[in-house]
Amino acid sequence: MDIEGHEPIALQGLSRLIDRCRPVLLVEFNPRCLLIQHQDPLGSLKQIFAFYPRVRVLTAFGDDEMIDGAENVLSYWERRERELTAQNLLPQGALHFDLLTVR
Repeated sequence: MDIEGHEPIALQGLSRLIDRCRPVLLVEFNPRCLLIQHQDPLGSLKQIFAFYPRVRVLTAFGDDEMIDGAENVLSYWERRERELTAQNLLPQGALHFDLLTVR
């Protein structure tokens, strides 16, 4: 699911299905797009972790980390954002994660 910051709204609409079936999801986490849509990045992560105990974080930069907890994902994003910006690999705020849910 990559819908430019509208992921929390879609997840809310899917909540009964997710609760009942626990499908594996691939959801973009892009704080910049979330903020443009007036969505809280941490709240968006908490929404995912309400159903799943951990996620696999993937990026185009080779990141492949298993992480539990919304706060831990946000901390990891903040650290990687600083690192990639300092290396001039991305402009500030452009990092996004692909989150693969793990049952």
